[in-house]
Amino acid sequence: MTPLRPLLRDADLTEQQWRVLRTVGARSEMDLTEIAFATSLLPASLTRIVRDLTLRRLVARREQQKNQRFAPIYLTPEGHALIERIAPDIIAINEQIVDLFGQARTEHLMALLRDFRVAMASRFGQE
Repeated sequence: MTPLRPLLRDADLTEQQWRVLRTVGARSEMDLTEIAFATSLLPASLTRIVRDLTLRRLVARREQQKNQRFAPIYLTPEGHALIERIAPDIIAINEQIVDLFGQARTEHLMALLRDFRVAMASRFGQE
């Protein structure tokens, strides 16, 4: 994350906020439970992060009468615009990292991390 921090700081985003934006942006919408699992963020932290992103109008919540925890979160046009603005620089940095570490080693590392995440989730649950 070190090389990405200046970009995120310029966008007035924390690393966790970026993880949420990027994760929700990859799908049309997600509920808090899905976002927590996908981002490895604790539900209490995620609630605060989503509240802050909502106040900044980067995400919004579909109205759901029964349970707000399962009300889907989606990117607003402002959220999409922010991602489109900083994503090219983040992609360029990620490509530099892959070039430095090597494509095969990076793919192997990512596979190991996915396996680790699945193992942890099966042992300790999604939260």
